[in-house]
Amino acid sequence: MSKYSFFQIPLLSFYSTDLYRDMALNKKGVGFAYLFLLLAFCWLIIVFAMDNKIDAYFDEHSPGFLDQFPEITIQDGKASIRESQPYYIDDPKTGRPLAVIDTTGTINSLEQTEAVILLNKNTVTVEKNKMETRTFDLSEVSDMVLDRLLLSTWIEATKSYMFAVIYPFVLAGSYFYRIIQMLLYAAIGLLFASMLKVEPDYSRLLRLSVVASTPAILINTFLWIAGIKLPMAGLIFFGMSMVYLYLGIKAIIEVEPEQEAME
Repeated sequence: MSKYSFFQIPLLSFYSTDLYRDMALNKKGVGFAYLFLLLAFCWLIIVFAMDNKIDAYFDEHSPGFLDQFPEITIQDGKASIRESQPYYIDDPKTGRPLAVIDTTGTINSLEQTEAVILLNKNTVTVEKNKMETRTFDLSEVSDMVLDRLLLSTWIEATKSYMFAVIYPFVLAGSYFYRIIQMLLYAAIGLLFASMLKVEPDYSRLLRLSVVASTPAILINTFLWIAGIKLPMAGLIFFGMSMVYLYLGIKAIIEVEPEQEAME
């Protein structure tokens, strides 16, 4: 039976040879329950910080957007505004055009403007990135009036429910990604085991892979929160995990005779 709880593993994974030995020889399962709890904790911190940043961004910038926003009427799949056109909505901070409204046919493409959103009479075009844009047909939109009050309500709803919406999706996606990663790391662990002339089964290598990845996951989490971008971070964290995995497998060799007998 393992002498370490889930809550002791994160800190001890940075330096304790005995932890790696214990995880290999005494722990049961493949370590994915611990992996889920670790990711749940890390993403809780990240999404909470992200939620606060989004709230702060809206609080700072939404008044400037709302002051510029015209009343847009969509009826029978056709958009209209009372203001003269083309009508621009600018970034309050930089003054750069973010959206343009033109139902007159003067501007029919985002290539004609620096904006990333274009509302024409029958369509809305959004620039996803420099290589891709998406166009939505307004004929699929029910008759509506989009004004500052409605937009303000949407912004407040986004602030209120952002955490609840984002957290489950990023946690599930991260968990799936990390499981695939652990399967690959354990396969590399077979090579390390062969080099060290030990023969742990695959489930043990999976447990060791999860623990060996813990320092990289924690460091990456706190770097993100601190806003620090590490050059070649993926390669660095991979190398760190491989070093811990190698040392973890090596720790099995150092097991005391009575522990070997128990195996």
